[in-house]
Amino acid sequence: MPRRVVISGLGPVASIGVGAAAFGAALGAGRSRITPNRDLHDEGFPVYHAGTLRAFDPASILERLLAGEWGDNDRLAAAAARLAVKDAGLDEESLRCAKAGAVVGTTHAETDTLERWSLQAILRGGLERADARLLDRMLGGNLALAVARELGLAGAAMVIPTVCAAGAYAIGYAADLVRHGDADVVIAGGADVMVRVGHAGFTRLGALADRCAPFEEPPHGCSSTTPSPSAARSSTTCSSRDTERPCRS
Repeated sequence: MPRRVVISGLGPVASIGVGAAAFGAALGAGRSRITPNRDLHDEGFPVYHAGTLRAFDPASILERLLAGEWGDNDRLAAAAARLAVKDAGLDEESLRCAKAGAVVGTTHAETDTLERWSLQAILRGGLERADARLLDRMLGGNLALAVARELGLAGAAMVIPTVCAAGAYAIGYAADLVRHGDADVVIAGGADVMVRVGHAGFTRLGALADRCAPFEEPPHGCSSTTPSPSAARSSTTCSSRDTERPCRS
């Protein structure tokens, strides 16, 4: 019989707030952090307003992942996951004893790392002169692996790359895993930093707005988030009601 699934914790890392309490308060107050972005302006983009995550270092939350070994998006996804687990009241012992996994949705994965590597190759005069260590950080599957490594998860670690709907697909798939008994806890959500190729693409489509006005008639457009250091992402914990059970040897 399918089990009941609950969302037991939230871990947003976004321009308007980090953590469930700060993010919820900002939403309730109708705050916006869509502001002019100097980097986009200096690079000549006609629309350079974006939501920027300021003064946040994932190292303040992470306990295992090191900056030199993972991409920016990986570490921000893992930080969001750590916040979601804390919000759910789950400790690492509970996660170790449960069938726990991670499902992360994404559009760009670590494309910002690819951009950095490509720029190095151009400026240094050849692919062989770019930092080869960046190649390992480009793998899209690293997003879920980073979450699993940070939290010590031993279950499934999956990335769903279905662009704009990826986070919703990830949560739905996580719920199915729990509902049918393939997992007891799944950390799920979307993780993306804004990359220049994405901002350029939406610019060419004429889809970007210079202010936050999602309910205007006619629609005014959408806004990007920026890689300085990053964007908006969030994790949730999907759990069965019997997650809190003793370890079995």
